[in-house]
Amino acid sequence: MLDIFFFTITSLFLIAIFLTDALYFSIPDELVIPAIVIIFILQILRKTPTPALLIAAAIAGGFFLLQYFVSHGAWIGSGDIKLGILIGLILGIQKAILALFIAYGIGLLFATALIMFKNKTRTTKFPFGTLLVAATLISLFLGDDLISRYRALARF
Repeated sequence: MLDIFFFTITSLFLIAIFLTDALYFSIPDELVIPAIVIIFILQILRKTPTPALLIAAAIAGGFFLLQYFVSHGAWIGSGDIKLGILIGLILGIQKAILALFIAYGIGLLFATALIMFKNKTRTTKFPFGTLLVAATLISLFLGDDLISRYRALARF
């Protein structure tokens, strides 16, 4: 029962973040910080190992923090850093890395198509949080299967 509640609350937060970023190019603290706190509490109640969650949150958030500093905020907004922390808390390290690969892969394809067919440029703003949310949902519900398929292919 707790798992169903976790997946429902997680999905609701992610959908709200998706819509907010898509409509306003923003991931507000008023949305993502409560999500971080509530998801962390739910993960503890689900008996998910806390050190692993904190490491995953630090790695995913740190990945975006590094991009933020390198680009002086041009590539990634501060909301994406907090979303990275949330992604780590939701998925753990393996699925969080999978979500990042999915989001950046889809982003590359989408940006290339926009540049080729719509006369957009490399500097056109795009709500990347939407791709991160979509990739997080894919990883949350299909991640174990995708990872096991990848491992099977890697052995081949």
